[in-house]
Amino acid sequence: MLLLEPVVADAFHRGDVDALKARQVALFCQHPPKNMTPADVDKARGILLGLASKNIADCDAVRAAIRRIEKQYGKREDGVPLECGKEVRTATVPQRRALAVRDGGCAFPGCGTPSGWCDARHLVHWSDGGPTDLDNLILLCGHHHRTLHHTEWRVEIGPDRKAVFYPPMSIDPHQHPVGGNSPPTAA
Repeated sequence: MLLLEPVVADAFHRGDVDALKARQVALFCQHPPKNMTPADVDKARGILLGLASKNIADCDAVRAAIRRIEKQYGKREDGVPLECGKEVRTATVPQRRALAVRDGGCAFPGCGTPSGWCDARHLVHWSDGGPTDLDNLILLCGHHHRTLHHTEWRVEIGPDRKAVFYPPMSIDPHQHPVGGNSPPTAA
């Protein structure tokens, strides 16, 4: 069970944030990026609690704010990088967690497979020099993982860090990009 720190617990008990948002903020504050100072963590906590307490903010908005802060600071408190390069072939546990947040499950358009049932697939294969970095990984269920290996579907991560799929010409002769599944992000 995750213990809420006093500031987050007070916001929860006042009814400013619901339990799920309180857990998200508390987890971030207990495991901040390595190079965040205590003052930065306090500032981030205030921003996250302010966002979480707004009626229009949903859990995806809080999660997106946490991702932006983690991207700005780069590494988690335990020093585990989310960019492993060629050092490891398979996605690490922190990378899988980040992929679950970014992709929300199988990223293939129209698939609803949860992240726990998905594989982390390299966009540029590891054996071809592709790094084990978040921008080169995507979550796919077994069926869609095999589909990408054995058909002409292509996928890339767009500038907004969301998956973009390109169908084979047999499906779409113009190969118009198709946005993949991903949870909504905060503006």
